[in-house]
Amino acid sequence: MNRGRQAPDLYAKYAVYDKPAYFNQMRETEWRGQLQSSSGGRLFRIKYYDSLFRWEVKPTPQHLVHHQQHYGRHFNGLVAGSDLAPELLIAIDIRSGEEILLFDGARHGYSNLFCDTWEPRQLNNRKPSKFYTDSRGNQEFEIVVQAFFNVDYEEELDSFRDKSGTLRLISGEKTNLGFLLRNGFDAIAIRGYDSQGEFVAIHSAELA
Repeated sequence: MNRGRQAPDLYAKYAVYDKPAYFNQMRETEWRGQLQSSSGGRLFRIKYYDSLFRWEVKPTPQHLVHHQQHYGRHFNGLVAGSDLAPELLIAIDIRSGEEILLFDGARHGYSNLFCDTWEPRQLNNRKPSKFYTDSRGNQEFEIVVQAFFNVDYEEELDSFRDKSGTLRLISGEKTNLGFLLRNGFDAIAIRGYDSQGEFVAIHSAELA
């Protein structure tokens, strides 16, 4: 299903793969998993920082169909950060109340491993206080995460070494190939599925 690709560390203990409908048309460079809480819950509300990004869609049949195919019939915007700080998404099990870090735009993905740095003042005031609601008013979803790995770390490994030949992240921390193969994704998409099985795009981002 994931062609031997391991889950990113963020999702490893929460990912399940037993619902075939969620794993159609996977790309060769993709990892995909459905979120499940520690107690086995699969319905979540999504709490987020900071806002929803929306855009105008041309009112032609072609554009409307394309938009629905990519974002869902009940799309209400993509979770986005502010001008000062990146987005932060938390999944909350509707039964147990367990909170699971779903994505942090300041910590996860290629750009945060090798490119971006953040000041504490940018991150400390991020309060995920809003709940994602689709255009019909629904807030409860099954969650599917897609991570894309378009960087060939095995082929390009030497380009990530410092002068001493050591693999290091932008933080200065040493790393290894296995870590990069799991966590160095350069794009992400998060979808929610309602009780009728209809999806809505909640978040997507290019990370390189």
